[in-house]
This record gives sequence, structure tokens and C-alpha cells, in this order.
Amino acid sequence: MSFSNPEQWLQAGMRVALGATGVALDLIQDPQKRAEGLAQVTQETRQVLSDLAQRGEQTEQEARRFVSTLFPNLVPTPPPAAPAPTPTEPVVEATLVTSPSPVSELTTLTAEIATLRQNLEQAKS
Repeated sequence: MSFSNPEQWLQAGMRVALGATGVALDLIQDPQKRAEGLAQVTQETRQVLSDLAQRGEQTEQEARRFVSTLFPNLVPTPPPAAPAPTPTEPVVEATLVTSPSPVSELTTLTAEIATLRQNLEQAKS
């Protein structure tokens, strides 16, 4: 997707808002979809956090090696730590934050979409 002008930004924002509203309505109306969506988000979050932790560990080790090559006398090299046992799945606690009133939230989103649409129409003319 190319965002070379404000009109494309507004259109993309409107589409994202519409898509989010549609998903929110699906989740509110269908308890099974809500449970599936939460399970998917939780699983994806676990995987992303695990990948980020691994990458962070690698980056830390590379940075330590780099600094120790630049300043061998200034930076003491810590003894290598024994690898910690890695669980089969990282432990991640996810909390679903729900709005006290989904209807009022949808009303607010609808008003925002209407405003974006008016701005888009004004930008076109």
C-alpha cells in the first residue's frame, strides 16, 4: 500500500476503522468467535514474545562482544552463564480489557468514521 498523499492516509485509516468495527461486532455477537480470537491472539503473542526474547539475547551477546573488542581493558567479560532451562512454551499472561459499554465505544468509532469520511470528501473537492 502506498501512502504518497493525505487522501490515501485518510482512506486507509477509514478502512482500518471499518475493519476494526466489523471485527468488534463479530466478537461481541458471537461468543465462539470471541473465544477463538482470544486464543489466536494469546498464541501469537506467546510466539512473538519468544522470538523477541531470543533476538534480544543474541543482540546482547553481539553487543558485549563488540564492546569488548573495542575496549578490552575497560569492559570485564562476565563468565558465561549456564543456559537456563527453557520451557516448552513461554509463560505469558494476557488480560482482556473490555470497555464497560461496547455500544458507546461503537458509537464513538462510528462518529470518528463519519468525521474521517467528511474530511476525505472535503479533501477530494
